[in-house]
Amino acid sequence: MYERRHFHTVFALLGPGSDREGTQQFFEQAGYQVQVFKNPEVFFEELKTVQNPIVVLETLALRYKLSEWVQALAQVRAQLPWIVVAPIGQYSILASYQNRGLVEFVQNDQPYVLERLLWAVDRHARKEEMQMSLRRMQEELIIARQSQLLQEENEVQDFSTLVEKKFREHWLVQKPFTLLALALDDEKEVIEFWGLETLKKAQDLLLDLCVRRWGLRDVQTLDGRVYVMLSQATNDVLKEAVDLQAQLQEQGRQALGFRVSLSGGLAESHIHTHQASELRRLADEAIRHMQAKGGGRVGIPRVVRGGVRGDVPKDVG
Repeated sequence: MYERRHFHTVFALLGPGSDREGTQQFFEQAGYQVQVFKNPEVFFEELKTVQNPIVVLETLALRYKLSEWVQALAQVRAQLPWIVVAPIGQYSILASYQNRGLVEFVQNDQPYVLERLLWAVDRHARKEEMQMSLRRMQEELIIARQSQLLQEENEVQDFSTLVEKKFREHWLVQKPFTLLALALDDEKEVIEFWGLETLKKAQDLLLDLCVRRWGLRDVQTLDGRVYVMLSQATNDVLKEAVDLQAQLQEQGRQALGFRVSLSGGLAESHIHTHQASELRRLADEAIRHMQAKGGGRVGIPRVVRGGVRGDVPKDVG
């Protein structure tokens, strides 16, 4: 047994006077599985079942026109590239197939035909294996992306825990903590008029602007919305949100060709609620309230009694 060179099978159709046994032995010694035929009908029938074939045709084997042979090959294996062994005088006939990437020409009226044929077979095998490697890489990327999505789902479950932690930490050091929620307006209309891909680009632009402004650690994306956890009071967060709206509209107009409308909602700890679990609900409700009024604004819930130091600041937005 010879060590396998590639996992492909050399599948050859030779002319009546060619050395079938010598060709088979040569490629077996080179590490290929080999099937050599001299009958075109048997060749095509067997080709239906073989896996990973590299087709080799010697034009001396043809009993009809080359175009008919190519048509028969396409019916069995569509778009399968092949190697042709022929004299240089037949090159003009084969040139159109070579230009379309369907055939590689090996001249048989020169010495070392089998060696040059082996080089051509090796090139086909390496090209196919490279394509398979790329496909495996794409599959691995898909699996990695699915794993990332699963991780993101788990992070979604932990988002409330993160907000609770920041809520307590800010209360202990007597600093303001505000949760800002942001969402694009009229998403259905954007999809209908501009398409889903454009909506995704707008969402990516919003997320990119938020990360650039506030940093990756304080920004979360959940259910199509962007949440930002900020160590700032309501009025300061409101100014930042309004500035972000203007920035998104300007960059959206340049990148996407239309005005991107953004609504927001915020809730500050111990100003709008004394419970961490209520921050997201209040911010979401504020967004819905603003979008019901036409969008493009930032909503603020009603205040409750008692701020960080037991009072209610005047600058709550």
